[in-house]
Amino acid sequence: MKQLQLFNLDQVQGIRHPASDTRVTPRSPAAVVFTDFDVHAPVMIEAAASAIDVEGLMKRAHVKLMLVMDQQDRFIGVISLADLSEEHIIRAVAGGTSRHEIQVQDLMQQRGQLHALSYEEIHHATVQDVLNTLRGEHAQHALVLDLQSQELRGLISASDVARKLHLPLPAGAVVEFSEVSAMLLRHSEMRSYT
Repeated sequence: MKQLQLFNLDQVQGIRHPASDTRVTPRSPAAVVFTDFDVHAPVMIEAAASAIDVEGLMKRAHVKLMLVMDQQDRFIGVISLADLSEEHIIRAVAGGTSRHEIQVQDLMQQRGQLHALSYEEIHHATVQDVLNTLRGEHAQHALVLDLQSQELRGLISASDVARKLHLPLPAGAVVEFSEVSAMLLRHSEMRSYT
C-alpha cells in the first residue's frame, strides 16, 4: 500500500482556472451546453417508485428531471419536478388513486410523447441553433439521441444554457427554452442600444 504525502495549505492563496476563455456566447459550439451521458451518469428512477418519495428526492438533490426505467432497465419516459406538482398529484387522487400509491409511471411523460435532438447534429451546431430549434418549447430539458446506437446520449438543460450565457435569472426560477430565447433576444436588443 502506498502512503501519499499531505501538504499544509497555510501559504496557498490562489486557485487554478482554465487557461482558455470559457465564456459561452450564442455562437459557441452547442456541445458546451450538452450534458453527455458518457461523461456524466444520467439520473434514473424506476417507474414503480413512489411519486411522493421521488419529488422529495429530486428537491433534495436539486434535480429537475429523471429518466424513467422499467423493471428490465429500459428507458420508458421522463419525470420532471413539474410533473410531480401538487396539481398533478391531486388530479391522480381525483382519478381514484390513493396519494401514497401514486407511482412515477402514473405522472411521467411517456417515451412516445418525447422528442430529441440528434447527437450528431449537436456537434455541428451552435448554442443559437439549439435555441432557435427549441424557442417554441415550453420545456426545461431537451433530450439528445445518438442516432447510430439508438440510445439517449445526453440532455441540454434550459437553465444551464441561461446560466452559461450569463442571462439574468431570478433565484429558484423554473426556466424553459422559450424563456431563454426571449431573454437572449431582450439581452441582445438592450446591448445594441447601449
